[in-house]
Amino acid sequence: LVAADGEECALLDSAAGVHQLLRGPGVALTVAHVSTVEDDEGCARALRAVQCCGLTADRPEMALRGYQAEQPAAGILAALADTGADLVVLLARRRSYLGELFHRSVTARVSSQSPVPVLVVPVVELPAPAPCGPGPSPSGATSRNPR
Repeated sequence: LVAADGEECALLDSAAGVHQLLRGPGVALTVAHVSTVEDDEGCARALRAVQCCGLTADRPEMALRGYQAEQPAAGILAALADTGADLVVLLARRRSYLGELFHRSVTARVSSQSPVPVLVVPVVELPAPAPCGPGPSPSGATSRNPR
């Protein structure tokens, strides 16, 4: 299960091998998007963000599911229960101080309440939508270190 919020991003160099893990034999991927309202457009953005960031490395056979929840962590945990996934992948990007408090609490809550392992993958936020499709992987832009 890959939890995605739809914000464009690229893998950091330290996460470059994660796509190999997700391409293993028998691995079925589901991208889950959580919103406070029914949001088909947000789900489509989440799927595109996962496809373009380099995480799934040209893997076309991903499922997409949207979940409605007031709190992102609750929605991610509901997605986990619904899909029966055996791993949760969370994309972690640098945030402002208030943003870090919010997103760290989501990561902490999912990590502490998940009955399966949680893989936190560092990404860098992209300022504008990245081109997606054939050509160089967005992970090529990962030489920047946001720290």
